Amino acid sequence: MRRCGDPDDWGGQFTCRTPACANCRGREIGKQWRKAKTRFANVGNDDLAFLSHVIGATPNVDEVGAIFKTFAKDLRNLIDSNRRKRRRWNAVESLLWLETDAIMAGDYIHLAPDKMEQLGELAPMFVHQNGPVWIVTAHGIVSHPGVDLQEVRAEFERRWPGHKRVDLRAFWDNQTKEKNLRGIINYSLKHECRTHLGLYSESWPMSWMTEYYSYLHGWSRGFYRMRSIVGRKTSKKDVMLLADSYGNNKDEYIEPIPFIYTNRHSDIYFN
Repeated sequence: MRRCGDPDDWGGQFTCRTPACANCRGREIGKQWRKAKTRFANVGNDDLAFLSHVIGATPNVDEVGAIFKTFAKDLRNLIDSNRRKRRRWNAVESLLWLETDAIMAGDYIHLAPDKMEQLGELAPMFVHQNGPVWIVTAHGIVSHPGVDLQEVRAEFERRWPGHKRVDLRAFWDNQTKEKNLRGIINYSLKHECRTHLGLYSESWPMSWMTEYYSYLHGWSRGFYRMRSIVGRKTSKKDVMLLADSYGNNKDEYIEPIPFIYTNRHSDIYFN
């Protein structure tokens, strides 16, 4: 990290690409914003939503990645299941990033009431243990053209029941799509490393940061596995037109290969 952006080292072109580096997080936020603008170029502001999802909790930091990976797979399965039943779900997409909160077990009683109830449901066996409890979350964007937002929310809440685990809300209509995208991606990737206790917050102890970022750097290979994508499903007609353009048999249906990449401060949605 000391070499990252150093003008005396490769003319400032060297980057460490670790989530602990503020410079690299800033670059990644800009990169992902540009990609998101392209991905959602043909989707209106009113067909996009912000998702904040509390996935689970664990006392072991080396379980964070597996919890996120399982969630990403479950999300794809949920969307695919709805696509088989309702063709309009073919256009539903998600673009999410891993984010982790942490609290001391003894701080449980100082949490805001909603968070206390939520964590009590997810990790009741952890609240009396020593050391941090790692709360695994996902933040990002859901695109739902042709599908009512309430329908999407209901499906998510059915799959992941619990007190306010799923927070899915429409993009702000008094801001441009580009500004909404930028704010959400900034929020999703900021990695604040602070514990919020009601109206107060405090930075994680250095030992927590070292443990978390050491694990994340080894598991994620930079930012790569911290991202989950479920793309829109290409229609049979579109696939056959693509196949025909390459001289293939029109009667052969090519199922698109599913892809998922599993590589937070925005004043727009949260204080």
